[in-house]
Amino acid sequence: MRLFWNRFSVSLVATACLAAGIGLLPGCGGSTAPDSITVLEGLWQGNRSSATLMATSILHDGQFWMVYGTANPSSTASSSPAGANTWAGFSNVEGFVQGIGSVASMRFNSIDALDFPSTQNVTPVTVTAPYAAGKSLNGSISSSNGTAAFTSAPAPTVAYQYNISAKLTDVVGTWTGTVVPGAIATATIDAASGLKVTNGACILSGSINPRAPGITGDNVFDIELTAGSACKDAQVKYRGIGLLQAMNNAKSQFILMSKSIANDKSLVFFASR
Repeated sequence: MRLFWNRFSVSLVATACLAAGIGLLPGCGGSTAPDSITVLEGLWQGNRSSATLMATSILHDGQFWMVYGTANPSSTASSSPAGANTWAGFSNVEGFVQGIGSVASMRFNSIDALDFPSTQNVTPVTVTAPYAAGKSLNGSISSSNGTAAFTSAPAPTVAYQYNISAKLTDVVGTWTGTVVPGAIATATIDAASGLKVTNGACILSGSINPRAPGITGDNVFDIELTAGSACKDAQVKYRGIGLLQAMNNAKSQFILMSKSIANDKSLVFFASR
């Protein structure tokens, strides 16, 4: 009998919504739906303080990773036709901002994020950015050191697709690139042995796995690394994400962003192939 009345009640609500106009009555949805982080999920590409390239990955749980640095000088963006891949990629990564964000009144906010620059001077920051769903996310990052403005738009699908699961086969192999700040390094990824980043005598080993495999969305990799005995910060554990983007020069760029458990250190690796 309870099931019968539940169905009957749903039918009454649906009838009332149709009679009054969708969204005009409480519980009918439509314009009364609250802000949700889902409207911003995905990858946003743009610039920080006009001259600095930036990419922001916003995940379903509100976690975000905002990497910034210098654009690749071999960019062909100026000559790319509308709808083509305009992502130049990074020639240098200067750091990243990481935190948990939320949305309210058409604005993205984070009050307890951290900025992890290449200098390793970790700084608390706040992020606020009005948005137009599917069009723009423009705002500012503020700290005791000042405020930096940024502008961004959804990444073109030829550069990145969010609503698919990350594939380990896309990143397996050896990547030769840079550990921030500034040292040449290699990252080796194997389906069986996991992830290894080699920076001179320092070797960091760990795991790399697609986030929520089999579930649509969150097209990033979860990574964990532990610094080896020859590293300056031996035995420090890092956790973060791996992000793969196609560039406009027909190459792909892989970026690992991670932070220590204590939130006092960061490790970034990026490479193209």
